[in-house]
Amino acid sequence: TYSDYSNIASVSTFAYVVSINFNRDNPAAAPWNNTNNVPQVGDVYENFVNELSNPTGINMEVLTDFSGENPFGVNTGNNSGIFPDNVMRSSWWLDVGVTSQIKISGLSQAQEYSFVFFGSRDGTGNRTTVYTINGQSVSLNCSGNSTQTVQLDKVRADENGEATITVSLAPGAIFGYLGALVIQASNIPAESLNQISGSSVKVATMDLLNTTNRATTNEQQTPTPIIPNLVLKGYPNPFVDQLTLSTNFDKPQSKLSVRIIDMSGRMVYSQDFQGINKGSWTNRINLTGKVSQPGTYILQVTGPDLQKPMILQILKLK
Repeated sequence: TYSDYSNIASVSTFAYVVSINFNRDNPAAAPWNNTNNVPQVGDVYENFVNELSNPTGINMEVLTDFSGENPFGVNTGNNSGIFPDNVMRSSWWLDVGVTSQIKISGLSQAQEYSFVFFGSRDGTGNRTTVYTINGQSVSLNCSGNSTQTVQLDKVRADENGEATITVSLAPGAIFGYLGALVIQASNIPAESLNQISGSSVKVATMDLLNTTNRATTNEQQTPTPIIPNLVLKGYPNPFVDQLTLSTNFDKPQSKLSVRIIDMSGRMVYSQDFQGINKGSWTNRINLTGKVSQPGTYILQVTGPDLQKPMILQILKLK
């Protein structure tokens, strides 16, 4: 006899990586995004670039203040640490009793993220810093650090495409530091995305649909059979001007409506298709002049013969 199969595991490369250097002087070379400033409440850093220097639509806002900027991190002199010297040498720091927060926005609900934290101070003592997202925390002693990072995995954005990072001191620590943040994005498989019952992705998308496309509300409420294993693909993604959509239907579709919605809930593109045959469906849409601003968007495909919208996160480049 044979045993049952084990749990299914999967692995993929990152969709993209965003690296942020918390500095005032001595900026790091590309692809690092440098703050080039002391931390100040209300400051917003917009549209970070990824490892290819392409814009991602990811932004950062300082919600509560740090104690200042510290230029005394470890400096190897030859970039032999885990990050370049100009990243390790600087940080935003916290004094005892200070808790700081930054908000990352422009995240995709069709992706999950690893947040990698680094801090360094060329000194001794307990300088253990705690980094928290969605109630999950990791800690790092930044004293003399040039080789260690900590990270939080499988972080998902809220319904607004945001995640808040809290930086604080561990018990007994004398100072805390945030020197670098690396955000690694991974696509959630479409099958998993569609199977998440009551997920923020589906709820948020349906809310957007109901506020921007009320003309089709009655049509969408018509009970229809569930179409299993329906997967929507779009390529190239990221795109510049044109996007090709493809999926496979097990029955004819009388009508399909394609909508593209930005992260503020505004519909920027709409197109309907009639009389779709059973089987493979592929269609190229021209978005020149219609989706003009770089950033993250939600693409939805709805129709009277679909039980629920098909959802795809897309990224517009310049």
